[in-house]
Amino acid sequence: MKNEDYHEKIRTMLNDSAYRELTRDPTEAITRKTSALLKKSAETCRSLIPQAAVPPRLYGLPKVHKEGIPLRPIVNGINSPTYLLARYLSKLLTPLIGESNRAVKNSAEFVTTLKQRKLDIGDMLVSFDVVSLFTKVPIQESLSLIEEKLGEEIAPLFRHALTSNYFLYQGKFFERSY
Repeated sequence: MKNEDYHEKIRTMLNDSAYRELTRDPTEAITRKTSALLKKSAETCRSLIPQAAVPPRLYGLPKVHKEGIPLRPIVNGINSPTYLLARYLSKLLTPLIGESNRAVKNSAEFVTTLKQRKLDIGDMLVSFDVVSLFTKVPIQESLSLIEEKLGEEIAPLFRHALTSNYFLYQGKFFERSY
């Protein structure tokens, strides 16, 4: 893919109403808020306070198997203001994964599950291609489930991690529109 084609695809994606451009870098403000929330939390969370945070960066991976070679947006959040917090919170969610009988770990498990399933004549397997999953996650509903499963004490940390979604692309800052 040509460099200009790549950047044009990213710019087109960012022109969608799912994103809005920010007028300034929010890294310092989000770092301060993250630190303040963590200082109020349990002792184990104090080690998650961000040090020398950098803005998350956006890039795109070409989906070469699809017509027009669209890009899959990837936000590299390593060393961002909420990076350590998000890693910690994901570990809290891990035990809850798989509670559904519709969850699969990976494609190999999916194939094994399909091989074990007996289908009747007329049954149909349907696959859906989710477009822009990141911008479609219902934050309020997610937070309600988290609070129900993990308690209201941890909810402010999840709320912060789920709503502090910004990134840098070619010198400009963007965030998810809500």
